[in-house]
Amino acid sequence: MGYLLVVATGVFVGRVVYEQTLLTWINGPQMVGFAMTHGAFPLVLATGIFGMLGGSLWFIASIVMLVWKRFKVPFADWLPIILPSGLMALLSVPYEPMDEILWFRQPHKVGSAR
Repeated sequence: MGYLLVVATGVFVGRVVYEQTLLTWINGPQMVGFAMTHGAFPLVLATGIFGMLGGSLWFIASIVMLVWKRFKVPFADWLPIILPSGLMALLSVPYEPMDEILWFRQPHKVGSAR
């Protein structure tokens, strides 16, 4: 179940980050999420929101169980706990720092003179 939530969250976060970075750099400023909501991908929006909510609940429930039970967890079982948190953290990065961090800030236009 946890891996399914990770995939749902990953698809949503990937689409939003794509709109914030590459699509904005190529086509100019975007209304992030507008195309996903009103275009061909409303299912991605719904799946992503439910994936993020489910991932948050999974994280909270896992931490509570780990604190109460105090048992050892294999590394493979930590992934559905850690990955949704990392994806949600990536989604919370504002556009300006992401623009500063990534090296391909302005793509080269085909046929542009230098």
